[in-house]
Amino acid sequence: FNPLFVEEATRINTCGDKVSYVCGDACDLEKVLEPLGILSGEYHIIAASFDNTHGILPEDVMGKINRSMASIGHTIFIGFFDAGAFERGTKEFYGVNPQLCGTTEGADINLETSTIITVSGYRSKWRSSESATEMANKAGWELVDLWVADVGLFLWGRGKATPS
Repeated sequence: FNPLFVEEATRINTCGDKVSYVCGDACDLEKVLEPLGILSGEYHIIAASFDNTHGILPEDVMGKINRSMASIGHTIFIGFFDAGAFERGTKEFYGVNPQLCGTTEGADINLETSTIITVSGYRSKWRSSESATEMANKAGWELVDLWVADVGLFLWGRGKATPS
């Protein structure tokens, strides 16, 4: 629910009226998109989540969002932080950016599960390829591709709304 993000994305949009941005509850995307008239089938809908948003969501909320994305998304694209780079991330990201997530001093950092919980309450889970695949399967997505680039893990899938 960040209208400032939508405002900024709209401002820098270079695709003209081919791209629309909306702000609403990701757990019920059909309700958010229905008033726009784009669920009729004549539009290709891309449901996307970037910048490790999925890494900081509570599991139950993430499950609702994943099912919602599957119900409306022809194409699903998610960017995670890669569990294989978690130790590096604790030093090069969390360690030098305490203003974003809280200090790593006193944080619960679990290298085995690739999770961090800072004293301020920030929590994140970095995903492995296996856990991203499991998440996609649980959500009912068709997994098209999964790849790692630097500290990023990227998932491309298709939702149930994909035309045959």
